[in-house]
Amino acid sequence: MTKVKIEKIDDKTISVECPYHPDAIDMFRTTGGKFNKLWIFDARDEDRVKDILVDVFGTHDSEQCETIDIQMAFEEDDYAAKEALYYAGRQVARAMGRDSGAKLGDGVVVIEGRAPRSGGSAKNWTTVISAGTVLEIRDIPKPAADELINNPPEGVVVSLVRGASISMESLQLRRAELLSELADTESLIASKEAESKLDEQEEMDCEMGM
Repeated sequence: MTKVKIEKIDDKTISVECPYHPDAIDMFRTTGGKFNKLWIFDARDEDRVKDILVDVFGTHDSEQCETIDIQMAFEEDDYAAKEALYYAGRQVARAMGRDSGAKLGDGVVVIEGRAPRSGGSAKNWTTVISAGTVLEIRDIPKPAADELINNPPEGVVVSLVRGASISMESLQLRRAELLSELADTESLIASKEAESKLDEQEEMDCEMGM
């Protein structure tokens, strides 16, 4: 899984570590980000930066995020002009020119069909994934994977890998989330029960006063 992380530099500044993604870069710049080995932001913009990371990568903290594996079955060619192909915040394949071929992204495996390739012209080259290709992309943050499964690109069928393993870290994180939700629910129930008893007591006091 690619690393996505926000860290506090000082009271006024935060840094962001994440993979390259053109959508993120555009939004970072409009949020006042400056790149110097890492992206640097005003600490007052932390919530905005978190929203960008979640929107692009599915998480603002890859160390605290459940991940799953998906398969993408391409029913027609998909390509990007003079750029890599990205899905769910991940660089899946990248060419560097018409005759360069295309390199798979980290955690991407060809299950069926042809490997991604380069195409186009010398001036207007493309990264291409051919129809009939099935790719497996591993360790995607679950929110990003769910979004891709529910809203796949045209001509692509996206599915969860059957029998995909869930890490102990993900299970522990989910348990902590459920325990927190349970504690909140029990607190709400206790509050409602106390309110109900108070209402009953007030009704009894009114009846006795009458």
